[in-house]
Amino acid sequence: MTIIADMLKHLPPSKSQLRLLDISPQDVQTDITLNRPDIAFTRERSDVDAVFGYGVPSLKPVMLEMSLNALRPGGRMILYFPALDLSLDEVAAVLQEVGFARILTETLDDGILARGERPYAHGMTTAARVAVGAQDVAVESEILVLSGDAIHDAPGRYIHLLIKQTPNKPLWKLEPGETISWQAAALDHPLTVIGFTSLPKAVQLMQAAVMDGMIKDVSKIAKFSKATAAGWDFWVLLNPDLAAIKSRGVVIMIDIDPDSAEAPDE
Repeated sequence: MTIIADMLKHLPPSKSQLRLLDISPQDVQTDITLNRPDIAFTRERSDVDAVFGYGVPSLKPVMLEMSLNALRPGGRMILYFPALDLSLDEVAAVLQEVGFARILTETLDDGILARGERPYAHGMTTAARVAVGAQDVAVESEILVLSGDAIHDAPGRYIHLLIKQTPNKPLWKLEPGETISWQAAALDHPLTVIGFTSLPKAVQLMQAAVMDGMIKDVSKIAKFSKATAAGWDFWVLLNPDLAAIKSRGVVIMIDIDPDSAEAPDE
């Protein structure tokens, strides 16, 4: 279903496997899996990455409160109401009253899509927030160095790389005939790109590396399919910390094709 595919674009950055509580009144898990095979459905009502509801008939505060309590901090509720006699602002006001943050409501097909996040604890630092999302029991503590078909055995759907973009501006600001080039953070010997199994893990390392001065000028994090990564003629160092990077060589930037990356989720 097109609507379900559009809803899934609003899922939050997650661990290598996203835990989703489906509260749809009809069975849509096959449609969800076709679009996001990495999703792990759960019946648990705590610490989930997302609460998903397609075809929800009405906006009930008790349902919203249950969804809020089921989410981890930073987790998202994504609901689709096919026939709701409320305006977008009225739906947003109900979500805000229950306690959701970063609320988005929009018209989708003939219905309303509503998205809200469970807020982080008051006063929580950005680094601490990133660490919440980066915790991943599916990822081994041992740092992996992979190449070729072995990359398919890594957790998650994608390999995320730290990218320096030149020029560092959005596509819509490019002048006629101007093109962008990408370079990815890597280690020099043997040539090994620094990769991550999830966006939160990439952000966590990038923050630490920038503060340390080890990696400079990284302007974005891009994701690549495992099929693409398996074809690279260099190794992939997965989920390293600063100490692992420092012990393995000098950080350099290597060219990588922007057209080989996957489109962002949002």
